[in-house]
Amino acid sequence: MDVPFLSSGAMSRSHYALVRKVETAQSSQAADAVIHDEAEAIRGRLLRAQLSLKQCKEELILLMYCAMTVVHLPLGDMTFAIPHAVNLAEGGQAIHDKRIGYLFCSEIMPPNHELQLMLVNTLRKDLESTHIPRICLALDALIQSPTEAVIPAVQTRLQDLLSHNSIHVRRRALLAFRALSSHEPELLSRIEGKVLKRLKDPEPLVSHAALVLSTKFTDSCSVAVNNLLVSTWGLTDNNAKRQKLLKILQALCGLGTSVNSGPIVFDIIQYCSEPPIRPLIRACFLVLKSIPVDTLHQLQRDTSISPVACIRNLLSSHEPDDQYLFVVCLSCIDPSLWAGTLPDATAVLEEWEVEQVMRLLNSPDNLIRKTTLEVLYGVDPAIIDSYHTQMVQNVPEGVSVKVNNEYLSRLLDVGELQCKDDPELYASHLKGLFAIVEGPAQGKLGDLPVLENGVERILLRIREMGSSARVACVTTLIVPVTEIDVRIGPTLMVVISALACEYAGKISVPPPEVLSGMAGRLSSYAATVQDASLLAMLRISAECDKVPQDVIDLVTNLSQFSGRHIRRRCDQFVTLSTQRRVLADMVSQAPSSTLPDFLAALTDHQSKSTSGTLQPNSPRISHAASPTLSPIRAAPFPSRLRYDAYASPQPVPSLRHPAGPRSHSSRSMISSPNSRSRSLSQPSDGRSSLDELTRTVTPGELTLAAAQGSLLTISETMRSTDARSEASESRDLASRVDLISLDSPFIADPDAVAGHLEPVFEDAWDSMERSNVRGWCEASLDSIVRLLQSLQHRLIVIAVDQPPFEDMAGELKVLVQGDSDRNAALRLREGDDESCLWRLRCEDMELRTTIKRLLEDI
Repeated sequence: MDVPFLSSGAMSRSHYALVRKVETAQSSQAADAVIHDEAEAIRGRLLRAQLSLKQCKEELILLMYCAMTVVHLPLGDMTFAIPHAVNLAEGGQAIHDKRIGYLFCSEIMPPNHELQLMLVNTLRKDLESTHIPRICLALDALIQSPTEAVIPAVQTRLQDLLSHNSIHVRRRALLAFRALSSHEPELLSRIEGKVLKRLKDPEPLVSHAALVLSTKFTDSCSVAVNNLLVSTWGLTDNNAKRQKLLKILQALCGLGTSVNSGPIVFDIIQYCSEPPIRPLIRACFLVLKSIPVDTLHQLQRDTSISPVACIRNLLSSHEPDDQYLFVVCLSCIDPSLWAGTLPDATAVLEEWEVEQVMRLLNSPDNLIRKTTLEVLYGVDPAIIDSYHTQMVQNVPEGVSVKVNNEYLSRLLDVGELQCKDDPELYASHLKGLFAIVEGPAQGKLGDLPVLENGVERILLRIREMGSSARVACVTTLIVPVTEIDVRIGPTLMVVISALACEYAGKISVPPPEVLSGMAGRLSSYAATVQDASLLAMLRISAECDKVPQDVIDLVTNLSQFSGRHIRRRCDQFVTLSTQRRVLADMVSQAPSSTLPDFLAALTDHQSKSTSGTLQPNSPRISHAASPTLSPIRAAPFPSRLRYDAYASPQPVPSLRHPAGPRSHSSRSMISSPNSRSRSLSQPSDGRSSLDELTRTVTPGELTLAAAQGSLLTISETMRSTDARSEASESRDLASRVDLISLDSPFIADPDAVAGHLEPVFEDAWDSMERSNVRGWCEASLDSIVRLLQSLQHRLIVIAVDQPPFEDMAGELKVLVQGDSDRNAALRLREGDDESCLWRLRCEDMELRTTIKRLLEDI
């Protein structure tokens, strides 16, 4: 938001500041954090402070803004603000103030809230007011949030408002009756006569609202609306006439047409065809859809007008809107009226026009394709069967995933139409379809991609079926898993895994057989399919009395040849598959039986188990006083030492670097969790005492360093607690040069100063804004830093909790300084599975390519 406050339209300075913080946030997660902090601050002010109505209005507006703007995590319960909203609606003097109170209540207040009675009294008083804006405001509140409790208090007044002098009041009163009738249908019987009068209201706004309400009176209003169509059609042509005709036709879709209205609808279609008035054409064909076919045949003979012939000009248009309108209108008319399917009927469309309709099956617009399929299937199912056969015979090979996704979507459209409500036929169709789409001709199973569009379409389609139909369809799909010789592609396997998890215990296939079938196929798929299958197998294990040993062996063997993530998933399966009670608890705690919710329950269980195994007295890695195994971040797990740490030895004089003049040996900068940056190799400056310079590492530290494979990971175990802690730490580090100088890969830079590392990285990052590269690699932050050290360039590494960009979740900053002022800036964010998202900025092409290839080859 780059506009000043006075031009922003913000309600207050606090409103302007909040919007500015949200819009300038680095990510949606950061914006959500700002919103949640503001919501908590508002909660505190509303609960503790005595606010004026003006202040209350400002807080409610801010809270509604927060509720509408939050992206990932909803704000939760906001009923704490409802009393203030009710008071604002009751006590507000200005219409704007009362509108905020009503709006907040309609959006937030539950229908059975205890303050509904207070709001009913406020509505009643506003309806009985003589001030038209207050009446309209109360009517808007009734329309937006109708409740059963308000009906006895307002129904008499609402009937009087139907005859109010203001057109705005009359219109809103009609719509309020329509909203309240959903709770008490008998309410409409008392206003039937007034609704008929309002149908003839001279004000279009009122008559349009009466037409909307008339659909609730299927008997009494049908004649009146049909007569209104006849009278309106005879009026002079203008925009008002077209709008009223549209409202009347929309009402007739629910009320039905009379004998006199049918020819008029035909005349309207002919009148609107050239140039096309699309809304009226669409409304007319929807009316024709409700007329019996025999009646339409007679109307065509009597009027010599074919509705389809009137709109054939739309077919030759290149506009997608016109093409869609044409096929939608065709779907509203029985094929016997235009396709010549009856012996005594002639086809309306010529041969080239039929070919044009067939071409719409290949339209890039999905809605046009699906509607065309339905139209042609209604003409002759054999047309669609032939089209499906042709598509199956011409499945593309060696094309992109996007093309495969699109082609599969078209095949699924045909299959859904052919199978309709037969679940077992639909499942059989899917098996035959994927046997071709993911058949041997397409390549090895491990090389085939998962077609996400197909997974989503199939799962949604099955979910739309009835409960018994779903079980039958899922059973038919899962049975081939138990058959060893059946080839199952990765896309179908993901679908089966999701369904097996969701319907475990409901299908008739024995769970151990499903486990054996899925386990035998694991090694054939890529890691993404293995992940879904292992999760489903873990859920199925909860239904087994005993997991077959061959399944355990297959999963164990898979773990030995897989990456980090799949190894962890295999370990979870081997550990938990035999613990039925634990699995049953996870299933019961999951919000639903779907695979994502089961994964969430599993993750929650693992996190609780991990936190529960940490003993209070066990040695832990700490930022404050424990040896840090990595220069990047503190280890989140307890120490694996199985013996007590050695006592710290007494300091002895350094043999390699006795106290003396300042040396000019090389040093390099790398960050630690305890400081913004520090030197791993630094000569003595000769200004400290011998004891301060000669501090050595303990045997425990040496053991930890050896376990990590490099002495570079040693960090200090003690800090001075006096006022000179920073200087003391620097002197302690200087005495360790004899431990790491032989292994240090860094290049000399005696001028580097730790205190200036932050602006160095931030300036470098901002200056290379146009040279962005990003990617994802399966490696930890430690591994990436060690790889970067192999480039033999000077590195500056800044910890995740140190500036700049310390507000970003877990980002390590690395500045690679090459020759001749060639710099590369890296921001690394570690994932949950020890993978890493990296972002690189570097203006030097050679250095950027070198680092990019290094990260991509991990």
